[in-house]
Amino acid sequence: MTLTIESGAVVSLRTSGTEPKLKYYIEAKSGSEKEGRELCDALWVGVMEELIGIGDEAIKSKVEIPP
Repeated sequence: MTLTIESGAVVSLRTSGTEPKLKYYIEAKSGSEKEGRELCDALWVGVMEELIGIGDEAIKSKVEIPP
């Protein structure tokens, strides 16, 4: 599933072909790396809250966000 956000950012979700897990990819443009990471983190939290119904603290405690 690929979602295009109003800002032009793209969030893609797919299942792993070999493991029982969900993979995600987030693409966004920003003025700096720090702003980009903050935007991607916020997008991921929003997607998880809307699609799966879990809140910010649960996401931070259970989901590994790669650097």
